[in-house]
Amino acid sequence: MAKRSSHDSRKMFLPNLALLECYKMDERGRQRLLSALGPSLHELRIKFPDDPPAERIEHPRVEQEAPSLALNLRSFPCLDSLVCLIAPFPQPDQTLESLRDTLLSWMASSDDVLGDLSPTQRYLYLVPASRSEFKREEFVALLRPIGPVVEAVLCRKGTAEGDLQDQTSGDTDDRLEVNPCRAGLVVQDLGDRLEWKNWWWNAVAECFPTLTRWDRLYVYPTHIEYPEYQWQDHDLTPQDYADRLKAIADLAEARRRRRRSTRDVVKKFVASRGILLHVRQKRKRYYQPTCLRRTRSRRSSSRRGRTRNTFKTRIYSVSTFNVL
Repeated sequence: MAKRSSHDSRKMFLPNLALLECYKMDERGRQRLLSALGPSLHELRIKFPDDPPAERIEHPRVEQEAPSLALNLRSFPCLDSLVCLIAPFPQPDQTLESLRDTLLSWMASSDDVLGDLSPTQRYLYLVPASRSEFKREEFVALLRPIGPVVEAVLCRKGTAEGDLQDQTSGDTDDRLEVNPCRAGLVVQDLGDRLEWKNWWWNAVAECFPTLTRWDRLYVYPTHIEYPEYQWQDHDLTPQDYADRLKAIADLAEARRRRRRSTRDVVKKFVASRGILLHVRQKRKRYYQPTCLRRTRSRRSSSRRGRTRNTFKTRIYSVSTFNVL
């Protein structure tokens, strides 16, 4: 008896839909919409993180759980293109976790009997949600934490570790390396000039080293869908970026040298201060008794002079009184 798919047990909405763009919906609305679609979906476009987020309605008698930000894509075995629009995310941990769970469900959908997608047919697309929200370096800064999350899902971990051990042991001739990539990655809609091609490739390749090594990374710097949106630093050139990076590196080196020189000066000052205090203590012990004797002799001589003058005055007064 043939195994019945889970899609047959419920009423489908648009069962033959092949492409869906799902933006600006809360998590529950997106998941309910996806659960009503048929298995014929081939391309899905979503945004990370999507706005507005789901607002919890407080009810005094009902305990509510926080909705999951991840999407369950297990029911779409024919989904060969997943497009993720990347927007600035204020909560990196939550956004990266939802992206990881969504990708895991997407990879798990290939185990369905209805779908037979090879790794060369699956592609994950990472595109900026709006170039006007970023500078070039800011978008690359978002790709850096996304890189390990994407490669952990799209690349088989055991195979990659085995290949690395074979390389270190020198047995690469006996064993053929197996491609660990389960899907390809495309970074596009960068909408930049041709002079930025090398810069974009080097910057994105650093974020996805495994996919780059196996030639499963594709970067299209000049591809553009919405030309009205430009990077915030659109007018800059790669040379301007290089000069700025050099200036930042020079400033950091100058600060390190300044801190190093300050530490040296402090060490020398402390050492010289210790020697100076030692010399002053010696001098103090040597000169202190003499100074005290001189002070006492001066005070005693002044007291003696005042006593003598007073005694003479008293004698003179007494003698004068007797004469009168």
